[in-house]
Amino acid sequence: MSLMGRREVMAMTTVTVVVEATGAHGRVGEPAVVDRATYERYIAAFNARDIPGFTRFYAPEVVFQLGAREMRGRQAIIDWYRLAWARIEEHCEVRRFISDKSGVAVELETEFRAIVDWPDFTAGPLLKGDVLRKIGFIHYDSSPMGFTRIATASHRVLVQPDHWASG
Repeated sequence: MSLMGRREVMAMTTVTVVVEATGAHGRVGEPAVVDRATYERYIAAFNARDIPGFTRFYAPEVVFQLGAREMRGRQAIIDWYRLAWARIEEHCEVRRFISDKSGVAVELETEFRAIVDWPDFTAGPLLKGDVLRKIGFIHYDSSPMGFTRIATASHRVLVQPDHWASG
């Protein structure tokens, strides 16, 4: 097998692993379309706190933009969720899903329940027992390697802690 042949085999193997993990379909070197069922599997793994299960959808150098915070790479995201899930219970529900070969856009309803005080939570201070439920928009850029960028934006708060100022 020539050197070029080995590279092609490695590229095909990498894409095959990603397609098998994500259920995405496309040609080698092209972004793959992620369908709703695949995205629902991703969210199910996330809601189950299955870190290997949901991070398998990420490209190795994924960038996660969460408000002013930016995390680079799978490990940074894993570290963030280990920190966050020691402080909150989080559950997401897909309200709207749109996808094409460039990525995915979702409207997501998320509930956060504080299991300990978290004064510097990204959306505002939480006290143990507080519940925050909000709608956000999330955009995922995709490639044959998985999601390369995740950008979040808060849209509307449905339920907020009593100690937050109304307005």
